Amino acid sequence: MSFTYPSNRTIYLSKNIEDEDFIENILKNLNALANESEEPIYLVINSIGGLRVLAFAICDAIRISRAPVYTVIQGQALSSAAIIFLAGEKRYITKYSRIMIHDVSVDGIDKKLTESDFKNFRKKLEKTNKEIVQFVMERTGLSRRKVKNLMKKERELRAKEAVKFGFAHQII
Repeated sequence: MSFTYPSNRTIYLSKNIEDEDFIENILKNLNALANESEEPIYLVINSIGGLRVLAFAICDAIRISRAPVYTVIQGQALSSAAIIFLAGEKRYITKYSRIMIHDVSVDGIDKKLTESDFKNFRKKLEKTNKEIVQFVMERTGLSRRKVKNLMKKERELRAKEAVKFGFAHQII
């Protein structure tokens, strides 16, 4: 199958989702392209993920875009990059690409936590996990149990599995 991205309506997300300036640039480009035309925008993803709050900012921009946003995995969409991928109206994956979702994790806590801090922190993580599970369920049609199992195991899905489980619509 031959597949070509329109050069003037394609955005590449190819970094970790941690650089706020990079994400701001993606958001501005999505908005500019949507205001320019209602033709589809292609968001090509090859990222190991990063900060979920920045990922959901991109998801919201995709959701409210006047133009449909089609997402494409070309390489990998891991962690929060997978969440962004799932926001696409149409979702494509290349033959040798992979996608992975997992339970919410936190790196680099550099302070002491009291028992109360830990309990509050745990509640926030559990709430975020529930939000992600719900989002994945809505976008894939998978059951809560299946999504939670995939997240717990941090299972990487190859292209055929991604289509089978409803993450992607088509292999290109």
